Amino acid sequence: MLAAGFASIAQADDPASWDKPLHGVTVTLAPQWTSEYSNGKSAKRLIARCETPACRRTQEICTLVVTDTPIPDVSPFPSAWFVAVTIGADKIRRSALEASHEGSTIEREPASEWIDGQSWYTTETLAPYGWKSLFHATAVIDQRFIRVRCRTCDRTEDRFDFARKFLASIRIIP
Repeated sequence: MLAAGFASIAQADDPASWDKPLHGVTVTLAPQWTSEYSNGKSAKRLIARCETPACRRTQEICTLVVTDTPIPDVSPFPSAWFVAVTIGADKIRRSALEASHEGSTIEREPASEWIDGQSWYTTETLAPYGWKSLFHATAVIDQRFIRVRCRTCDRTEDRFDFARKFLASIRIIP
């Protein structure tokens, strides 16, 4: 679990600074989190892992994906509304279950959630004991779809607090 507050901007192993390869998207990671960057065909990806002693049990991990292709400006509309209309709850629900372990259930239906002034379209799964539950969030920030999937073995009510802190730390640097 995230015991400490969030610290400096995370630096991935390769390249040394990943804010520009992620189209200006940066994330402030908590101490003892590590990150790695990868470049896909149509998106950039950052994987952040918690390395604290508590995380040896909960195995917290977040994957941030930023699309390469910008979309038209949707600034008058909340980001979650735009995601709900263009992607839809059924597709988000299906995607979250497909990304979860067999036997997982939707614990929280897809819905708009405001986190640190940003509108996200989020859903949560609950995995069978011994497997990771999933927190899925999608938003449009600076004309790019951003998807975050965080996983944990924790089964407590506040198991995705770390995921919401991760989302709250996402910023765009022009």
